[in-house]
Amino acid sequence: MQPAKILIFLLAAFLVYTFLLPWIGVTGFLGMALFTVGLLMAIRVWANQKWAFPWPVKGTWVAVILIVGAFMGGLFSMETLSGLGAALVPGEAIVTPISPEPVSAADCRSQVTEELRGKAATLRVNAWDMESNTPYSAAVDLTTECWIFKNGNQPINFISNSSDTSDASISGFVVGDTVYIYCGGASYYTDPIEAYCVETEAPQLSINTHTIDAESDIQITGYDDSGATALSAGTTDQEDYYITLGAGGEETVYLKLKVNSANAAYDHCAWGTVAMANLTSFKPASGYTKSITPLWATDVAIEVNATGSITATSSYGIWKRDGGTYRLHEWDSIKPQFVVKADATGDPVQNNNDLGSTSVLAVALSVDCQYARGTDGRIYYDYYEHTDAEDDVGLAETEANPYGKEVGVIIEAR
Repeated sequence: MQPAKILIFLLAAFLVYTFLLPWIGVTGFLGMALFTVGLLMAIRVWANQKWAFPWPVKGTWVAVILIVGAFMGGLFSMETLSGLGAALVPGEAIVTPISPEPVSAADCRSQVTEELRGKAATLRVNAWDMESNTPYSAAVDLTTECWIFKNGNQPINFISNSSDTSDASISGFVVGDTVYIYCGGASYYTDPIEAYCVETEAPQLSINTHTIDAESDIQITGYDDSGATALSAGTTDQEDYYITLGAGGEETVYLKLKVNSANAAYDHCAWGTVAMANLTSFKPASGYTKSITPLWATDVAIEVNATGSITATSSYGIWKRDGGTYRLHEWDSIKPQFVVKADATGDPVQNNNDLGSTSVLAVALSVDCQYARGTDGRIYYDYYEHTDAEDDVGLAETEANPYGKEVGVIIEAR
């Protein structure tokens, strides 16, 4: 066989592989290689162009089987189906993709051109406040760190951090890398960027962020077991509401949590609760699971009487939402059910004189989740920092002063 024929075939294969197949959407090395062979074989057999495939294909049916097999292998390889969002992976749930749609590092490298692959790239990054009425009118600078990773989000993949997200320049990448960005802080909730493919030397990357509502605008309203009638008002500067509860009694209440303002959000993910004196428990009736109490919620001197500056030291029990974080936008609300129980030693009013009040208290505090980087270098989305200090994240809830129906609430049991 003449070397020139082989060179012509290789050139044709290169042109098909590099330009035609990415244009029609065939991706992945295996799929692209099979499709290229099938196409060139078809040109030889049906167009009688021997330059396309220099080796003879004998027998019509053999040719048909080889060609169809190559085409089908190219179109329906796992790489191609994954690119179309239709790959079936046993045991995995269907997940709604974020924008931009994530890709694997291997697929990212395969879908960029040889000419650009490996060239230095500088990301141009802007963060947009999606709670604004005009979110794209001006980019915002996130006031705390964003953590940036390359080709994965494990500690070994970490490259830098930055709080500049308004026409920011981020280097350290090459064309064909994948980008992961997570941002934390007390001012914005930020949707993560995960496995964004760097396809050019100067990609423009947009981050969606959400202004965190002020604590004063996150309102809690208490209702009785009907869920419709507001609880009776408590004593000013001591408790927000009161309920009647005898020895061994149990009472159901509802707490409506609402973002009571415009152009802001709140990522509710848990409740912190305290049952004082001879109240045996105070917890959500369903939809939440008991989780660990971090240091920020441990041994808190909770003010139970603002007039007398009286505190009671307690640790919050943390109940994490089963369905994950619930993002409340402007005017949104949820109204979960809670159960309060007292022991059988006597009416609650008989065991509370040490609190300087006329009854024992049940305390509820809404808790949000936020991204933060732990001591081990990993990114965590949780209600506390995964560090030795176990500090609060996101909105700085005033766990020591829950009175006031703003993120927290105090209910008196009489």
